[in-house]
Amino acid sequence: MKNSAKIPYGIRNNRLVHISQLTRAERGGRCGCVCPECRTPLEARMGDIVRHYFAHARGTRPCAGGTETGIHLAAKQMIADRKEIPIPLLQAVLEAKDSLGYKHTESKVIFPGHDRQPVDDTKLEFSLGDIRPDLIVSLGQIEILVEVAVTHFIDAEKQQRLESRGQRCIEIDLGDIPRNLTPADLEKHVFDYQRAYWIVNPKIKAEHAHNSSNKSRRLTNE
Repeated sequence: MKNSAKIPYGIRNNRLVHISQLTRAERGGRCGCVCPECRTPLEARMGDIVRHYFAHARGTRPCAGGTETGIHLAAKQMIADRKEIPIPLLQAVLEAKDSLGYKHTESKVIFPGHDRQPVDDTKLEFSLGDIRPDLIVSLGQIEILVEVAVTHFIDAEKQQRLESRGQRCIEIDLGDIPRNLTPADLEKHVFDYQRAYWIVNPKIKAEHAHNSSNKSRRLTNE
Protein backbone atom coordinates (compact mmCIF):
# COMPACT_ATOMS: atom_id res chain seq x y z
CA MET A 1 0.00 0.00 0.00
CA LYS A 2 1.34 3.37 -0.97
CA ASN A 3 2.12 5.97 1.65
CA SER A 4 -0.29 8.89 1.82
CA ALA A 5 0.43 12.56 2.41
CA LYS A 6 -2.78 12.63 4.45
CA ILE A 7 -1.58 11.71 7.93
CA PRO A 8 -4.24 10.66 10.49
CA TYR A 9 -2.10 11.02 13.65
CA GLY A 10 0.24 13.68 14.98
CA ILE A 11 2.34 13.78 18.12
CA ARG A 12 1.68 16.41 20.75
CA ASN A 13 3.20 16.35 24.22
CA ASN A 14 4.56 12.85 23.53
CA ARG A 15 1.07 11.47 22.85
CA LEU A 16 -0.59 10.41 19.59
CA VAL A 17 -3.46 12.69 18.63
CA HIS A 18 -5.95 11.78 15.91
CA ILE A 19 -7.16 14.57 13.65
CA SER A 20 -10.74 13.96 14.84
CA GLN A 21 -9.71 14.85 18.38
CA LEU A 22 -8.89 18.45 17.47
CA THR A 23 -11.20 21.45 17.55
CA ARG A 24 -11.63 23.91 14.70
CA ALA A 25 -9.63 26.42 16.76
CA GLU A 26 -6.62 24.12 16.35
CA ARG A 27 -6.58 24.23 12.57
CA GLY A 28 -3.37 24.77 10.67
CA GLY A 29 -0.17 25.14 12.65
CA ARG A 30 -2.11 25.86 15.84
CA CYS A 31 -2.48 22.11 16.38
CA GLY A 32 1.02 22.01 17.87
CA CYS A 33 1.68 18.55 16.42
CA VAL A 34 4.70 16.99 14.75
CA CYS A 35 4.98 14.10 12.31
CA PRO A 36 5.25 10.65 13.98
CA GLU A 37 8.00 9.67 11.54
CA CYS A 38 10.25 12.70 10.93
CA ARG A 39 9.13 14.90 13.87
CA THR A 40 8.77 18.02 11.70
CA PRO A 41 5.74 20.32 12.24
CA LEU A 42 2.32 19.32 10.95
CA GLU A 43 -0.67 21.39 9.96
CA ALA A 44 -4.24 20.30 10.68
CA ARG A 45 -6.20 20.49 7.44
CA MET A 46 -9.82 20.83 8.54
CA GLY A 47 -11.91 22.08 5.63
CA ASP A 48 -15.64 21.76 5.07
CA ILE A 49 -15.59 19.24 2.23
CA VAL A 50 -12.55 16.93 2.31
CA ARG A 51 -11.97 14.51 5.19
CA HIS A 52 -9.80 16.16 7.85
CA TYR A 53 -6.14 15.16 8.02
CA PHE A 54 -2.64 16.27 9.03
CA ALA A 55 -0.06 17.29 6.46
CA HIS A 56 3.54 18.40 6.72
CA ALA A 57 3.71 22.15 7.27
CA ARG A 58 4.38 24.30 4.25
CA GLY A 59 8.07 24.85 3.77
CA THR A 60 9.02 21.43 5.19
CA ARG A 61 9.91 18.36 3.18
CA PRO A 62 7.27 15.61 3.56
CA CYS A 63 8.50 12.20 4.63
CA ALA A 64 7.08 8.94 3.32
CA GLY A 65 6.28 7.15 6.57
CA GLY A 66 4.18 9.52 8.67
CA THR A 67 0.91 7.68 8.07
CA GLU A 68 2.12 4.15 8.85
CA THR A 69 4.31 5.22 11.77
CA GLY A 70 1.36 7.06 13.30
CA ILE A 71 -0.84 3.97 13.07
CA HIS A 72 1.93 1.83 14.55
CA LEU A 73 2.46 4.17 17.50
CA ALA A 74 -1.29 4.64 18.03
CA ALA A 75 -1.82 0.87 18.24
CA LYS A 76 0.96 0.51 20.81
CA GLN A 77 -0.46 3.41 22.80
CA MET A 78 -3.89 1.76 22.83
CA ILE A 79 -2.50 -1.48 24.22
CA ALA A 80 -0.53 0.36 26.90
CA ASP A 81 -3.51 2.56 27.84
CA ARG A 82 -6.10 -0.25 27.90
CA LYS A 83 -3.77 -2.81 29.50
CA GLU A 84 -5.26 -5.45 27.22
CA ILE A 85 -3.95 -7.60 24.38
CA PRO A 86 -5.48 -10.01 21.88
CA ILE A 87 -4.50 -13.61 22.56
CA PRO A 88 -4.16 -15.56 19.30
CA LEU A 89 -5.37 -19.06 18.61
CA LEU A 90 -2.80 -21.49 19.97
CA GLN A 91 -2.67 -24.93 18.44
CA ALA A 92 -0.17 -27.70 17.91
CA VAL A 93 0.01 -29.81 14.75
CA LEU A 94 1.10 -33.33 15.67
CA GLU A 95 2.40 -35.84 13.15
CA ALA A 96 3.20 -39.52 13.54
CA LYS A 97 3.59 -42.63 11.37
CA ASP A 98 1.76 -45.89 11.94
CA SER A 99 3.23 -49.37 11.60
CA LEU A 100 2.68 -49.30 7.82
CA GLY A 101 4.55 -46.04 7.45
CA TYR A 102 1.50 -43.87 6.78
CA LYS A 103 1.68 -40.38 8.21
CA HIS A 104 -1.17 -39.14 10.39
CA THR A 105 -1.71 -35.47 11.25
CA GLU A 106 -3.74 -34.13 14.12
CA SER A 107 -4.36 -30.55 15.25
CA LYS A 108 -4.86 -29.83 18.91
CA VAL A 109 -6.27 -26.49 20.07
CA ILE A 110 -4.48 -25.43 23.24
CA PHE A 111 -6.25 -22.05 23.49
CA PRO A 112 -9.07 -20.89 21.18
CA GLY A 113 -8.12 -17.19 21.13
CA HIS A 114 -9.50 -14.14 22.88
CA ASP A 115 -9.94 -10.52 21.71
CA ARG A 116 -9.22 -8.71 24.96
CA GLN A 117 -7.07 -10.27 27.63
CA PRO A 118 -6.41 -7.96 30.61
CA VAL A 119 -2.74 -7.73 31.59
CA ASP A 120 -1.12 -6.59 34.82
CA ASP A 121 1.55 -4.33 33.33
CA THR A 122 2.87 -3.02 30.02
CA LYS A 123 6.31 -1.73 29.03
CA LEU A 124 6.86 0.19 25.80
CA GLU A 125 10.08 -0.29 23.79
CA PHE A 126 11.89 -2.07 26.63
CA SER A 127 15.26 -3.39 25.50
CA LEU A 128 16.13 -7.05 26.03
CA GLY A 129 19.70 -6.90 24.76
CA ASP A 130 19.58 -7.84 21.09
CA ILE A 131 15.77 -7.62 21.01
CA ARG A 132 13.63 -4.52 21.46
CA PRO A 133 9.94 -5.51 21.21
CA ASP A 134 7.20 -2.94 20.74
CA LEU A 135 5.75 -3.91 24.12
CA ILE A 136 6.26 -6.36 26.93
CA VAL A 137 3.12 -7.28 28.87
CA SER A 138 2.86 -9.22 32.11
CA LEU A 139 0.17 -11.67 33.17
CA GLY A 140 1.13 -12.73 36.65
CA GLN A 141 4.55 -14.37 36.28
CA ILE A 142 4.24 -14.70 32.50
CA GLU A 143 5.72 -12.14 30.13
CA ILE A 144 4.61 -11.83 26.51
CA LEU A 145 6.46 -9.80 23.90
CA VAL A 146 4.12 -7.95 21.55
CA GLU A 147 5.03 -6.73 18.06
CA VAL A 148 2.69 -4.49 16.06
CA ALA A 149 3.25 -4.91 12.31
CA VAL A 150 2.09 -2.22 9.89
CA THR A 151 4.88 -2.23 7.31
CA HIS A 152 7.69 -4.09 9.12
CA PHE A 153 7.15 -7.70 10.15
CA ILE A 154 9.31 -10.07 12.16
CA ASP A 155 11.93 -11.57 9.85
CA ALA A 156 13.58 -14.98 10.07
CA GLU A 157 16.62 -13.67 11.94
CA LYS A 158 14.56 -12.02 14.67
CA GLN A 159 12.30 -15.06 14.95
CA GLN A 160 15.36 -17.22 15.47
CA ARG A 161 16.57 -14.95 18.27
CA LEU A 162 13.14 -15.09 19.90
CA GLU A 163 12.99 -18.87 19.61
CA SER A 164 16.44 -19.22 21.15
CA ARG A 165 15.23 -17.22 24.16
CA GLY A 166 12.05 -19.30 24.43
CA GLN A 167 10.01 -16.21 25.27
CA ARG A 168 6.36 -15.93 24.34
CA CYS A 169 5.85 -13.49 21.49
CA ILE A 170 2.85 -12.46 19.40
CA GLU A 171 2.62 -10.27 16.33
CA ILE A 172 -0.48 -8.20 15.49
CA ASP A 173 -0.90 -7.81 11.73
CA LEU A 174 -2.25 -4.36 10.76
CA GLY A 175 -0.64 -4.33 7.34
CA ASP A 176 -3.84 -4.35 5.31
CA ILE A 177 -6.07 -2.00 7.30
CA PRO A 178 -7.26 1.32 5.80
CA ARG A 179 -4.94 4.20 6.67
CA ASN A 180 -7.75 6.65 7.47
CA LEU A 181 -9.46 4.73 10.28
CA THR A 182 -10.81 6.57 13.30
CA PRO A 183 -9.33 5.59 16.68
CA ALA A 184 -12.48 3.58 17.47
CA ASP A 185 -12.17 1.58 14.22
CA LEU A 186 -8.42 1.10 14.69
CA GLU A 187 -9.10 -0.28 18.17
CA LYS A 188 -11.40 -2.94 16.70
CA HIS A 189 -8.54 -4.19 14.55
CA VAL A 190 -5.92 -4.00 17.30
CA PHE A 191 -8.02 -6.14 19.64
CA ASP A 192 -9.10 -8.71 17.06
CA TYR A 193 -7.44 -11.99 18.03
CA GLN A 194 -7.69 -13.23 14.44
CA ARG A 195 -5.19 -10.51 13.44
CA ALA A 196 -2.69 -11.80 15.99
CA TYR A 197 -0.56 -14.92 15.79
CA TRP A 198 2.08 -16.60 17.86
CA ILE A 199 5.68 -16.16 16.82
CA VAL A 200 6.94 -18.19 19.79
CA ASN A 201 5.09 -20.05 22.53
CA PRO A 202 6.86 -22.73 24.62
CA LYS A 203 3.56 -24.61 25.03
CA ILE A 204 3.63 -25.64 21.37
CA LYS A 205 7.06 -27.19 21.72
CA ALA A 206 6.06 -28.87 24.98
CA GLU A 207 2.90 -30.25 23.39
CA HIS A 208 4.92 -31.71 20.52
CA ALA A 209 7.40 -33.30 22.92
CA HIS A 210 4.64 -34.78 25.08
CA ASN A 211 2.17 -35.92 22.46
CA SER A 212 4.30 -36.94 19.49
CA SER A 213 5.85 -39.89 21.31
CA ASN A 214 2.48 -40.96 22.73
CA LYS A 215 0.90 -40.75 19.27
CA SER A 216 3.69 -42.81 17.76
CA ARG A 217 3.38 -45.52 20.38
CA ARG A 218 -0.40 -45.66 19.98
CA LEU A 219 -0.26 -45.89 16.19
CA THR A 220 2.43 -48.57 16.32
CA ASN A 221 0.22 -50.77 18.49
CA GLU A 222 -2.85 -50.43 16.20
